Amino acid sequence: MCLKTQFVITLGSRSKSPTAKKGWQAGRFDEDDYTIINNTVRGSGFPGSTVARVKGFWNGQEEDSVQITILADSKKKVEGVARLLRATFKQQSVLLSTTGSGEFFEGKVDGL
Repeated sequence: MCLKTQFVITLGSRSKSPTAKKGWQAGRFDEDDYTIINNTVRGSGFPGSTVARVKGFWNGQEEDSVQITILADSKKKVEGVARLLRATFKQQSVLLSTTGSGEFFEGKVDGL
């Protein structure tokens, strides 16, 4: 087992969308936005990650948000993903949290 640092990137929706179509609303991600997020994370070279769609609040207003959990050895590489998402979605800021450590338990399970 290999102990890694667990990072969480939290990205809230914004007032402008790079994929905005007619009828788009501030504070909401559309499916094209989620595709961009997934492709950015999957293309970053991490062997695995979790992307969760959640509701957040900013200045008292509810907004779509995404939390991306990554186990990694390098904070610098995760920071790169956070900065890329911030630039792509024209965000003033994106939250990057270090939430502890994690490890994968691997191997054959008896009876499976």
